[in-house]
Amino acid sequence: RDYEEAISILLLDQQVLTGAPAGMQLPPEQVERAKQQIRALHDDLRRIRALAECAQLKEAGDAALRRKDVDQAVECYGKVLALDPSFVAALSNRAAARLMNGEWKACQRDCSLALGHLRASGTAAAGGVSRGSALGSVPKRGSTRHTGFMVKTLARRSLAYCKLGKFSKAIQDLEEAIPLEDADKVGKLTSDLERVRAQFEEMGDVVGEEEEEVEEEEQEVVGEEESEKMLDENSRSNN
Repeated sequence: RDYEEAISILLLDQQVLTGAPAGMQLPPEQVERAKQQIRALHDDLRRIRALAECAQLKEAGDAALRRKDVDQAVECYGKVLALDPSFVAALSNRAAARLMNGEWKACQRDCSLALGHLRASGTAAAGGVSRGSALGSVPKRGSTRHTGFMVKTLARRSLAYCKLGKFSKAIQDLEEAIPLEDADKVGKLTSDLERVRAQFEEMGDVVGEEEEEVEEEEQEVVGEEESEKMLDENSRSNN
């Protein structure tokens, strides 16, 4: 509502923007500056509304996951990601749901996409919104929330890798997660790492030729960002 009020003020009272008396003919450059500010407010308003809808759908997915209604949870998280493919909480939690369902490859994929977005936090996203900003769906790099998502997403992917027989990849994820985890919680990750190292020493990696590499999956984030940018530009041209 505050944004809508601000837009109305900008449209009705040019003095807010220029200091010129209402009704005065404005120079073209001031008119263009006013239009740019109004467009920016509209873009932010659309983004806020989309994020609010995403948050509601994500909460519904979380509630379903707590009930162990995995299919419903996956469906809710999928609706979030249809609106915003970079919504990290939905990707990471859908990965958890897929772990519960025994969908190891799908879990690995969701984790890899989430980690790709987390590692890109702070870079420019479609529409000029900084990834990890107040208007973004990716936690800001260096924040407690960002670190928390890094830890749990790496842990989830390491488990999926173990189920897929990719023990060396699981070790890498756990080694990355351990320094990020709180001291009072790191014990479980440390014991998991010891267990996975023992499995790797005993069996090595058991990887089928059809398995994709994580680097390829994380690179898909770049393609998604380009697609989002194109969709945003098309949306602007149609308005």
